[in-house]
Amino acid sequence: MKHTALAALLLLAALVCPAQPARAQEEHSEVRRLAQWAERPGPVKNEELRREILRMVKEDQAVRAFQFEGRGPTEAEARAVKERDEATTKRLSEILDRHGFPGVEMVGVGGTRAFITMLVHSPSVELMRRALPHVERAARRGEIPPDDFAMLADDVLGHEGKSQLYGTNFRFDGDKLALQPTQDPARLDERRREIGLPPIAVYVQFIAGLAGKKVDESSLPPARK
Repeated sequence: MKHTALAALLLLAALVCPAQPARAQEEHSEVRRLAQWAERPGPVKNEELRREILRMVKEDQAVRAFQFEGRGPTEAEARAVKERDEATTKRLSEILDRHGFPGVEMVGVGGTRAFITMLVHSPSVELMRRALPHVERAARRGEIPPDDFAMLADDVLGHEGKSQLYGTNFRFDGDKLALQPTQDPARLDERRREIGLPPIAVYVQFIAGLAGKKVDESSLPPARK
């Protein structure tokens, strides 16, 4: 299972939180933090587009059911994911051409975050690059969680063969999770703090809980005293 399975879990966490019992939401500070970006009622500029994007992300998640079961895909499931991502990428590009980036005012928090979720799954790094500045602006304005920008930025760097900046990507190493190569790991928490992310130690605890795996501590930067 690739790190995109973890990305999907994290990107959808805020959308899932409102449906969870209050006690479950309080079990982890990261869940509470992400919950503030749950969909808020109110008019949007393009309700039809919002509905379309939310339908699309349901299809995106449906073909990835195996990831949430903690297993790899069958041959048929892998083929279904590839076909879905190719079709989704084509439509996301068309949306950008016709409407521009579907921000919160246009499609609501849920619509914007769903669009980003599908971007992370896209095989097109060109599409990711095209949307990245818009995602960064939305995150810096506090419209969406900084995690959404950080994961997309790290994914673009990964596609370019470069080390990540924000430490959002992990790989499965046997029965453990390991942090993927990260630029200047000694300053990782500093970079995360600059865009509003919690320390890597907090994030690791959250990701490990979502994935149900232990973390290879040797892959993490040493704790700063």
